[in-house]
Amino acid sequence: MSYEQIVFALQQLQKEHFSIAFDIPPEDPFAGVASEILSLASLYAKRMTQWQQINALSTEISKGVLLEDVLNRTYHTLHTIIPYSRLGCAMFTDDETELQLVWARAENMGNMRLIQGYKASIAQSSLQQILASGEPRIINDLVAHLKSHPQSDATQRIVQEGIRSSLTCPLIVEGKPVGFLFFSSKQKNTYQDVHLDMFKRIALLISIFIDKSRLYQDIHNLNQALLSTQEDLLQKSMYDSLTGLYNRGAILDLLRNAIHKAQRCQTRLGIMMIDVDYFKKVNDTYGHQAGDEVLRRVALAIKSAVREYDELGRYGGEEFLLLLADPTDELIDAIAARIHEQVGAASFAEGAGPARLAVSIGIAVAGPQALTVDALIAQADGALYRAKEAGRGRSMRSGG
Repeated sequence: MSYEQIVFALQQLQKEHFSIAFDIPPEDPFAGVASEILSLASLYAKRMTQWQQINALSTEISKGVLLEDVLNRTYHTLHTIIPYSRLGCAMFTDDETELQLVWARAENMGNMRLIQGYKASIAQSSLQQILASGEPRIINDLVAHLKSHPQSDATQRIVQEGIRSSLTCPLIVEGKPVGFLFFSSKQKNTYQDVHLDMFKRIALLISIFIDKSRLYQDIHNLNQALLSTQEDLLQKSMYDSLTGLYNRGAILDLLRNAIHKAQRCQTRLGIMMIDVDYFKKVNDTYGHQAGDEVLRRVALAIKSAVREYDELGRYGGEEFLLLLADPTDELIDAIAARIHEQVGAASFAEGAGPARLAVSIGIAVAGPQALTVDALIAQADGALYRAKEAGRGRSMRSGG
């Protein structure tokens, strides 16, 4: 082997070309140098592969935002660096007295005994030693470990899953522990010092991404809670709590919009003011709880008698307001008849005797001409009054 060959080999290393081979006899005076160069080439190639793996890991998990997505990406990518049959992540609770398993994946998900939501106190646990040292811990025979630590519920559960060795790694951000990653294998003696070394190389990267994703997750959860609260408030502001129908304010808003649409589209709009007959007598005879039940039954009966796109609301007390879009006279009569029929079928028996239900209906129809909400309701109210005066349990139209 010549001096020039050695220089060329070193130049290849500088260019990160690690596929170097020498075929020289042991007695060659440069054999020792050649051996060192080959060792360096092998070491550099290994380091380059590791950095490529770490870079791929960083690129992949950086695509995730929420905690579950980041951990799922971690699960699928870390296999190239550290072996495992199962991967779990536990985070400290707000008071930092407990660890909660926030995520776990395994080759056989149906066999899992240690699942998301599981909590364990950190006090006097072996994890405190890991936190104190900041170093990952290897247990290569979990069955033997369980015999010497029979009080460990988490170890019992993981052994029941068939796990036989583990690598427990602390997640530390800016000097503060935030949780743990648990690598687990179904084989004994899976984890070696090389895996400790690899995790140390990616520990900060993993910890930062997981901690950041947990923050995003908390913000996401808060937003979802706010949206849910907003939806609840909207429901309460629009719907009657007893019947589930639109409340007075909401049905009047819908009526106002329906009038404008009818005028714009030059179509008709019909409304029905529906009043439960002898409702005070129902309350006096059967009690207010029975009265509430009557209102619920009447609401369901009316709902079953109208078209899906007709709007129905509780106007107040025992009165309901129904909006009919572009109805013909025949349709109005048919819907009114169905309402009487359905309400009558909703009658029920109480301890004080049978309760026969009936309603009176006042009908008003607006054409393309301009009408206010108050004017249209006044017409329906007038027709309702005449229906009551005529003996109840019937329908009357405004103006006739």
